[in-house]
Amino acid sequence: MHRRVDRDVEQAFAGGLRGLVDLGELVVVEPDSAAAAVADVNREGGRRPPGQLAGTGRAVHGTKRTPMLTLDVRLYLVRHAKAAPGEPDQLRPLTEHGRDQARQLGEQLAAERPDAVVTSPLLRARETAEVLARACGLEAIADERLAPGATSADARQAAAGRGERVVLVGHQPDFGRIAAALTGGEEPPFPTAGMAVIDLP
Repeated sequence: MHRRVDRDVEQAFAGGLRGLVDLGELVVVEPDSAAAAVADVNREGGRRPPGQLAGTGRAVHGTKRTPMLTLDVRLYLVRHAKAAPGEPDQLRPLTEHGRDQARQLGEQLAAERPDAVVTSPLLRARETAEVLARACGLEAIADERLAPGATSADARQAAAGRGERVVLVGHQPDFGRIAAALTGGEEPPFPTAGMAVIDLP
């Protein structure tokens, strides 16, 4: 069964994320690797056994996915790409590796045709968002609500009125907590340039 699911994941990444994300499923993408780890977090609070989440791009679940439903908003929560150390914190730029991460993620997101890319005003987030937005033919929009300390309410408000598919670029540990709050599950791992895809009713 794992072999069949692996092929599903590989095909999904070859053609973008569409078809991989179902209601209540949360997808975490780490562009550093050839593929990504996939985690289910259902709205009933279901859990997979400890240690089943892999970072190799291999799907580690064999659960049946439910049909996609028509929903109001699909959020793409993106943690900023790798940034250089230094002070002040709000002015840390992306490293060259971080720019590569953002470019790879931008290629994946372009297939999703998002309506907007909204970002924390901090430099590392803005630079990430600008790369993603350019790949999608959009302009990044800075929103103070996505600055460090953002909540699930802030994320909803930042996405409100911006279309059906909205990319939000922000920080950890905020986005892990936001993903958990919006899905009713545990906080997912969120590497730099990691992404969680969540459908909101």
